[in-house]
Amino acid sequence: LEACEDCRVRLEAEDRLERAIAVEFRRPEPGDDALWGRARARAESPRRLAWVWAAALLVGLAGAAGIFWSTRGVSPSLTDVLLQDYQKFQAGRSPLEVSSPAAADVERYFKDKMGMALTVTAAVGKMKLEGGRKCSLRGAPAAFLVYRCGEERVSVAIFNADQLDRFPAAVVGEEPRSEERGKLRVAALRSGWKVVCATGPAPLEELLELCAAYRDAENTRR
Repeated sequence: LEACEDCRVRLEAEDRLERAIAVEFRRPEPGDDALWGRARARAESPRRLAWVWAAALLVGLAGAAGIFWSTRGVSPSLTDVLLQDYQKFQAGRSPLEVSSPAAADVERYFKDKMGMALTVTAAVGKMKLEGGRKCSLRGAPAAFLVYRCGEERVSVAIFNADQLDRFPAAVVGEEPRSEERGKLRVAALRSGWKVVCATGPAPLEELLELCAAYRDAENTRR
């Protein structure tokens, strides 16, 4: 908690939520008094409160470790899923399936594996293509490309816009949107049939430049 600002924010939010729930439980409500009493007793039991604090602590630890998860009925955001996939790649758990700086090699891979005719760009500004692989973002098939700029790596994920309903809270339009999580940033935009997302520690301007490169390309899908 001392080292992670995100953890402190999450824990404070959980604390505020618990206090708000406690206030609501103490307000008189119409209806079955016996039923309400049982619900209140169960919610205020030491075991239940201990579980709430344990859950809050796990949320903080998950944020510190870069692991994003959801409770039942709560979907992770598009940003969370993109960051999770990027971190899996960085950790070596999702290696590239085609490692080549040649755009034609990567284009051929996505055509064969996904039926996706991407116009891949070998270089965008200072960023150079390293390769790509097929990935899944909450069940949505996506093309995953990696660019390197010096010691930094940036990923580009492209998937069908009709799969956006897998991320109910996502608001992605033709104008690029961005979000920052610690040292990592995510930029996303929608263009025609596709959603283009760039993730990594690079400056936001470079991520937006990557998104724009794939927004302007003539890409098709099967």
